[in-house]
Parts: sequence; structure tokens; C-alpha cells
Amino acid sequence: MKLDIKKLLLAGTAIVAVGAAPMVISSAYAADEISVDADDSGVFDADELATSAFDWGAVTDGTAAAGEVTDSHDVRVNATAEITLEDGDTIGDGDATIAAVVAGADALTLTLTDASADAPAAITIDGAISVGAFTSLNLAVDGIDDADGNDALDITVNGAVNLGTGTLTLTADNDTAGNDLTFAVTGNITAGQITLDDNAAGSDAVLELNGTTAQTVTAAIDGAAAAEGNIKVGNTAGVTFVGDIGTTNFTVDSINVGVDGSSTVTATFQGDVATANGIVIGDTDAAATVDAVTVTFDSQNGSISVAGDVDANATDTANVVITGGNTVAAADNWGSSNALGTVSVTTSGTIFDLEGTLDATTLTSATGTTIDVGAGTVTAAVTNAGTLLMSGAGDVVGNITNTGTIQQTGTGAITGDVSGAGTIDVDADLTVTGDLGATSADVATGQTLTVAGGAGNDIAVSTITLNGTGALDFTGGSNLTGNVVAAADGDGAINIGDAAATTAIAGNIGTSSAAVATLDIAGGSANVVTTTGNLWVDAITANNADTLSFIGTSAQAVSGTITGGDINVTNATGVTFNGVINSDAMTVASGAAATFAANATFAGALDSAGAVTVGQGSTLTAASFTDNGGTFVLNVVDADATLTTADIGLLDLGGAATVDTDDLTVNVTGVIGTGTVDVLANGGDAFDEAKAVVDNSALYTFTAATDGTLTVAQASTASITNNAAKKSTADNLLATTATGELLQVQNAFVSAGSADVNNVLEAAASDVSAGAVVGGVQVAGHTTSVNNQRLAAVRSGEETGMSAGQMMSGLKAWIQGFGATGEQDERDNVSGYDVDSVGFAVGLDAENVAEDLTVGVSVAYANTDVESDAISNAETEIDSYQIALYGDYDLSNTAFITAQLAYMWSDNETTRNPGGVSSLVANGDYDSDTFIANATLGNDYHMGHGSLVLTPSVSANYVHYSADSYTETGAGTANLSVNSDSMNIFELGLGVNAEWSFEQANGSWFKPSVGVGVRHDLIGDEYQATNQFAGSTTSFEVEGYDPAQTTFDAGVGFKYYTTDSWTISADYNYEFKSDFDSHAGVVKASYKF
Repeated sequence: MKLDIKKLLLAGTAIVAVGAAPMVISSAYAADEISVDADDSGVFDADELATSAFDWGAVTDGTAAAGEVTDSHDVRVNATAEITLEDGDTIGDGDATIAAVVAGADALTLTLTDASADAPAAITIDGAISVGAFTSLNLAVDGIDDADGNDALDITVNGAVNLGTGTLTLTADNDTAGNDLTFAVTGNITAGQITLDDNAAGSDAVLELNGTTAQTVTAAIDGAAAAEGNIKVGNTAGVTFVGDIGTTNFTVDSINVGVDGSSTVTATFQGDVATANGIVIGDTDAAATVDAVTVTFDSQNGSISVAGDVDANATDTANVVITGGNTVAAADNWGSSNALGTVSVTTSGTIFDLEGTLDATTLTSATGTTIDVGAGTVTAAVTNAGTLLMSGAGDVVGNITNTGTIQQTGTGAITGDVSGAGTIDVDADLTVTGDLGATSADVATGQTLTVAGGAGNDIAVSTITLNGTGALDFTGGSNLTGNVVAAADGDGAINIGDAAATTAIAGNIGTSSAAVATLDIAGGSANVVTTTGNLWVDAITANNADTLSFIGTSAQAVSGTITGGDINVTNATGVTFNGVINSDAMTVASGAAATFAANATFAGALDSAGAVTVGQGSTLTAASFTDNGGTFVLNVVDADATLTTADIGLLDLGGAATVDTDDLTVNVTGVIGTGTVDVLANGGDAFDEAKAVVDNSALYTFTAATDGTLTVAQASTASITNNAAKKSTADNLLATTATGELLQVQNAFVSAGSADVNNVLEAAASDVSAGAVVGGVQVAGHTTSVNNQRLAAVRSGEETGMSAGQMMSGLKAWIQGFGATGEQDERDNVSGYDVDSVGFAVGLDAENVAEDLTVGVSVAYANTDVESDAISNAETEIDSYQIALYGDYDLSNTAFITAQLAYMWSDNETTRNPGGVSSLVANGDYDSDTFIANATLGNDYHMGHGSLVLTPSVSANYVHYSADSYTETGAGTANLSVNSDSMNIFELGLGVNAEWSFEQANGSWFKPSVGVGVRHDLIGDEYQATNQFAGSTTSFEVEGYDPAQTTFDAGVGFKYYTTDSWTISADYNYEFKSDFDSHAGVVKASYKF
């Protein structure tokens, strides 16, 4: 290092020199280090230098020229001073523990400059520059004014620069162009202000960050005047600029991130950035050697702005990250000279406000972020998971993968495909030239979403919502997949551009409750529009050269008017046209079906090979008719039972058509009047022959005459019903002016054909299958059987299977479960049912209450479910509670008589679909009482040396059943009030049971048994009830089938007695009578105490 003592400074300043004799050396410095100071005169002279105590290395005796030092030393700045440097000089000894330059007092200024008129200087400061224990140190680096030639100055600081609140000023040569000043730092920089001064002669002041570990610059950086100074970054570990750049005073000239040929370089800007000539990402000095450079604009400390272009170089990959959670505003163009690589917007809350153009390979946004496209055009492949806000005139050119939201509030357009499961908010007119895909799109009132680009475009949006006068426009030949709905009824417009191509609509337009206002098919280029969904549109218009074709595979509906064009129907499940039609021509393909619920007029031909239905009060008019094997269905609805032409669909086929009578069907809904009506409205049309035509109703017949009239007659209810109960129901329905739910039942009856009418009538009335009665009687039979089993066990001394122990005074308690399932087939044209019961009984009895007499009492609970086979889907759930007194008297050692008296109370809950109408559900709840008396006389015959016991018996059984009246709820006017008659059963029966006893070798016993019996009911009561609809003032009687009176039963079982007091047993019983059978069984294990 060479210290030049040539300059005298003003008072309060000093020339940097080696320490003079009077100086006091800080303890922080070794004896061979230099302290910058001055004596009282403010000037260092030769004597002070010569008597210095410092070791100057090669010049140690003080005989060298005054003021020269030739060795490397650290510097302490004790006063404002200047060091004049020459090429190769080094400040600092490289000891990282002590700063190369440190302040010895506060608010001093150290100036580093080079000698005039010498060669370019490369200076090294081998260590940090530090404010030390003070708050401020100013550092000025001055490339001396030199008019004599090339005198560039490069200073490299191998360490940090910490000036506290002081300033760093870099000033280039003001005399000769190209005498650049470069100040390169490998560590952090901390200062109150950094000023870059190019001066006026074309030399640049350059701040370069080229460390190998992460660097932070904590200072505002500005030009000394507008567009002065350059910043270069070559650190592969990254440089973070915390302060503003070019915004506090004047802009800097440029920033280059990626110098020095490094493989990867990163830079992060956390403050505002303003450059005159932009930020270049990539190595401008050695472009081919840098692979990827990343610049991050981080708004974590608050919103920041970027003024000036941001560009890549020609060869490197230049990536940009926008992050921080606040706004990053880009005022100028990005990637306009060379496109950027990936521009990524990350961290929720981050807004990338782009007012200039952006050219990049990809532009991505994360969830919760926003890209705001302002005045400039974005050219990039966009991946948007946040919000892509198009607020200005800027377009987006490139494909967009959108899983977030695209919001249009400006005038820009999108050129490219849009895809992904995102949303699109059209708050201003938006044109997409390309395919359009999204989960949803919302078009504000007065705005238009236009999908341009020609035939073949795909519009695959799950739901497009049109608000107010919002519109969807797209080119003919496009494919629209998804639903287009109106925010409110009558909102929205859809416009299909003219094209000689096929436009495919796969989805619904509008909804049944909110129709789209208009659908317009433009032009005369033979535009074909196919649809597979519903068109809930108030008004559809088409050019007569265009075709609207319904090709769905499920039922389709059109809610509004159709004007112009041809209509084709190929949908076999049917298309219903609910609005007035005024079109050119109509074709119904073979196997297809079309229904006209309003007047339909075709200026040309009706060509039908399918089924055409004309609604009540509507007229189908065509200039001509071509019959290719099609059929006509005329709907009839007569509100006042006075048949007129207004009550039936009419045909006007041009006046010269002959309709095949065999191809005509009449569809009746509700009760209608009888008489004759003219259904061929044009007098020139005719039926080919007079005969009965096909209709859907068993109640009515329709006879055609060749003059185009139909004569309607009503059949008697007796002729269409198969039992008295159904006739009674039919008569009541016909006599009632039905409304509401009962009208649905009445319509189901009238509209039913011969095969279904009896089923509907049966379902309209209360269930007459007596399933609930049989279910109750079945439970009573099971409890009787359980009690009889108990008495048999007591009589035989076994007491097995039920005994739980002996109580006081000879009382014994027992418990027994039971269950059964049964099936009633159809009988006397009454639908059958399935019945399932499960329950248990608990009893208490005592033997020899009197001689040879056993008496007991039992209580039982059972749950029974009865499911009808009728189309009413009637179900009854029964909870039954019974108490019984039972007894056994031994007439002899083998003869016995048993008797029981019981009462059962049941809670019955019913549900059914009146008339088989699935949308109607009627619920009932009522109580019932059952009284039971039973007696059995039998005798045990021991045969075969006691191994076989044969027990014949005779029995008598009486049951009285009565149910409370009840009124259903849930089905409105179709609810029934039901009052059923009581029923009685009196059965006499015969039976025989055989049981064998086999002792096993281990002392256990095995006892199989078998039994058969027959019972006959002497009364044979039918189920009868009085019904009245809630919507009717008259009641009607219904009755069930004639019950089978003889019942057969058979059973098998076994008991196995172990040697350790356990008994295992199983019993199965089968019961049969005409059209009914049931099964009951139990498996049990018991222990005798």
C-alpha cells in the first residue's frame, strides 16, 4: 500500500498517513498496524513519519520517501481522511477477527481514491469495513478525474461493509469515458444511504455483490442524478436488498443479476426498485456460462414497486418470484427484449400488479395470490391457482390452466385455451379465442362471454351462470359441454354464430324454475345445433336454413317458443315441447318421440317415423304430412267433465292427409266427459277406417270415424274391476270432485289400463288383506303354544327349556322366546303379504294348587312386521302385549285337559302410498284388542316299553279381534278414515304328537318328537272396513278375501339331556292353509337348577 502525503486538507481534515510518533495505539491493534490521525497542525510531515514506531515491512527504518508505506495493514480512521491508492495496493492484513478498516470516532469520512494519470487500479481491502463501536462512518470511493487516459478503479472488499447510519458514495471518473469505478463486496452492506455517481463523462459507478455466502444489503441505493450507477449481482448463495433502490433520490441506471459466469445466481429485492435501463437477469458479460438466474421481489415488509424493464439475456434461464403477501407493482415491461423463464407468484395475499407487458415461458400463481393484468399484454403459459385479475386493456396470450379464479373487469382478451377446475367471473366483456374449460363461469348483467376461434372449439364449463342481460356468445361448430343457467327466471342470452358446421350442446340450458331468456342460432349457412339436454329457454330463434336436433338418450324438455329452422327428434325417450312453435319443418325419427304441449305450426312438412304426442288443447299444424310408420298420441284432460275440442290434442295435417287409425292412441288424464269431438281440425284430413282406437284407460273407450271424429264412452266399474271392494272404491272416486292429493289418486285410476286398474284401486283403499289381524292372531297362537309347552313340561316332570328356578311356596318362573315368518299369496284378487314376528313370554306357575291341578300366569311381548304385496307398499308394524291365565288338570295318570284365557293389546302403525302414487305417503296409528280362549283334551299313551309316548288331542280355540277406528295423516286429501269391523275365529282341531326317549351310553337322553294337526274355523269372518277419503264427503265399504278355514300343521323337534343338568332342544313347526304358509322355530339351551 502506498500513502501519498501530497494533499493538504481544510481545517478539521487530515491526509491519511502512517501513524506518527505522538499517536496512541489502540489495544485492538498490533504494533504493525496503521492508525490514521494527524497532529495539531492537521498535517503529517516527514519527521512524523520517520519517527513512527510502526513496522513497515520492507521499509522499516523510515528512510523511504516521506509518506510511503509498502506493506498491508489494517486501518483505524480517527479523523476525516483520504487514502490515495495505486494498482495492487491492499488494505488489511486478512485477519477476519479485526476489520480492515474501522472507525476510531463517530461521523468521520474516509475517502478512497486512486492516483491520477496512472494505469487502472485493482485494489483489495482484505477484511471488513466497520463502524466499530460508533454509529456512523461515511465511505467515499472516488475514481479520480483523469483526462490523461484509462484510469479505471476496481476495489474488492473481502468482507462486510458496516457503516451504521453513514453513507457509501461511489463516484466514477468525470473526465474520461470508460474509467469505471467498481466497488465489489463479498459480505453484507449496512449503511444509511448508498449513492452511485456516474459523473458526466461516460464512466459508470458500479456496486457489485459477489460473495460466496448469502449477502444482505441494508441501505437505500440511489443515483447521484437520474439514471446513474449500476448494480451487479454474482453471488450464487443469494443477495437480499432490504432498502429501496432508485426511489429515495434518483433512479439507478441498471441492475444486472447473474454476472461473473456463475452457474446459478439469485437476488431478492424487499424494497422499491426504480431503474432507468431496467433489470437484466442473466450474465451480460459471459452469457453462455450461467444456467439459471432467479430474482425475487419480496413484499413481506410492505407493498413495493418496480419501475423499469425487467429482461433476460439471450441465453440464460431467467426466473422471477413474486412473494411476501403484499403488492408488487410492475410499472414497465418484463421480458420484452428476451422472454423470462418462469414467473411465480407465491404466498397468500401477494398481488402482482402488472401494468406493462410480460413475456415469459410460464406464469404461475399460488392459492390466495393475485395476478393483476393492467395495460400490458401477458404472453406466457399461465398456471393460476389464485386470482388472475384482468383489470385493464392487457391481453393474455397463451394457454391458461386455471384452478383458481379468472376475473375480467377490464377490456383485455384471452388468446389461448383455458382449462382446469377453476372459476371465471366475467364482470366486463371477455373474449376467449380458444377452448374454454372451468368448473363455473359467472357473467354479470350487461356483459358478454365470447368464445371465438372457429368451429371445433370446446366449451367445457360445468356451469355458466348468466345474470340479467349477461350473454354467452360462441362460434357455430363449437362443442358446449356443461350447463348454462340463469341467475333468475328470464335472465341471460345465448348467441350461436353462423357456420356451416355442427354445434353440439351436451348439457342443460336453464332450469325448470329459471329459464334463460333467449337462444339465437344465427345465419343461413346450414348451422346444425344438436342437444342432449333440456332447453329451458323462453325464446329460441333460428334461420330456416338451420336445424335444431334433439339427440338425447334421456327425456328432454323445451320450455319456451321456437321460431324458424327445422326440428329433428331422434331421442327415443322423448322430447316435450312446452312452448308455441313456428318453424319450417319437423322430422321425428323411427323410435323417437316428440310431445307438443302447445300449438306447433310448421310451414313445411311433418315427416314422422316415431311417436308424436299432442297435448290437451294444442294443435299440431303442418303444410303436409309424410307418414313413415309413425304414430300419434292425443292427450285428453277434461276439467269440467264436458268434452270439447279444447280438452284434447288436435291435428291439422294440410287438408290432404289420411291418418292410419291403427297409429292413433288416446292418453287420458283424470275424469272426462263422454261424447264426440273432431280431432282432425282440417276438414280435408281423415282417418283411414272407423274403429276403436288404443287408449291408456280401462274406464274409457274411443272410437274413430273416417270423418276425423272420436266418440268417447265410459265403461261400468263392474266391468273393469275384479272384486266388490275395488268396484266400491272406483265408484267413490268417480263420484268425487277430487282436488289435491286425491286428484292424483283419481288420475292414477282413470289413467290405468286394464292390467293395472285393479292394482290402483286396491292401493287407493285401506289394506284389506287382514295382514295386521293375522299378525296378531299369529302372536296369540305362539303364546298359546308356549304356554302349552310349559304345561306339557310340568306334566311330564321335565320342566326343561324354560325353567329358571324354583321360587317360594312351590312357585316356578320361566321365560321363553319365539319367532315365526309367514307368507300369504294373492287370494280372491286381493294382494298377499309377508308377516314376521318375534317375541318372548315370561310365566309363573305352581303345581298341585289343588289335587292334580297346575295353574299359572304369563305375560308376553311381540313385534310383528306385515308387508303388503300391493302397489301401495303398505306396511304395518305391531307391538303386542299379552297376559294369559293357563292351567292343566290331570284327569288320570295319562289323560289331561288344559285351558287358557288371554288378552292382548296391540299398537299398530301403518304406512302406504295411496293409489300407488310414490310421492304420496299416508300414515296411520291405531290400537287393537284381542281376546283368546283355548282348551285342549289329550291323553299320553306309553308304548314300546315306555320309549314312545303317543299323545292324541282335541282342541277348541276362540279369538275375538277388534281395532279402533283411525284417520291417516301425511297424504292430504288422499288420507283415509278407516273403521274396521271386528273379527271372530272359532276353531276345532285334532292333533297327535309322538315322542321317543333314548338313553345314551353316557347316561344322557335324546328325545326326538314329531306332531301333526288340523284345525277348522267354523266362522270364517272376512275383513271388512268402512273408508272415507279426506277429500270426499261419502264413505265406501271394502272387504278382503274369503279366508281359508282349514289349517294344517306339522312339527318336528328334539331334546337332549346331558348328565350335568343341561338341556339342548330345537323345534320347528310348519303351518299351511290355502294360499298361506308359515314357519316357526327355536333352538335353545337351558340349565336346571
